[in-house]
Amino acid sequence: MLVVTTDHLHGWDVQRVCGEAVGVALRGGVASGVEGEASLAESRTEVLARMVEHARAKGANAVVGLRFDAVNMGDGSTEMCAYGTAVVAIPVDEGAKQTATSLGYGQPSGETGSQQAQQGQQY
Repeated sequence: MLVVTTDHLHGWDVQRVCGEAVGVALRGGVASGVEGEASLAESRTEVLARMVEHARAKGANAVVGLRFDAVNMGDGSTEMCAYGTAVVAIPVDEGAKQTATSLGYGQPSGETGSQQAQQGQQY
């Protein structure tokens, strides 16, 4: 799935906005040093994966406007959240088509992008 921090996908036509996609994780107290950094990286990966699954469940093939938030809950636990806008996007220029292929979206069929978006197919 294509996930970007920008609000626009250059070379892509956004066919449909599926809504907000969110991934959240709550962690207990994090140890200091390398363990703490590893736990933070794991949490970031986990919330990103949860957000991507939420976007897929909504029928999206991309997320735009990715943001991360982390909040120290005061009791030593931390809540981390990844969120963005889930969309169905169709590549329209050669660079975007190469990106789509590298992400495993496959080759375009004989259908138009509009028909593919209506059927919820990933390009």
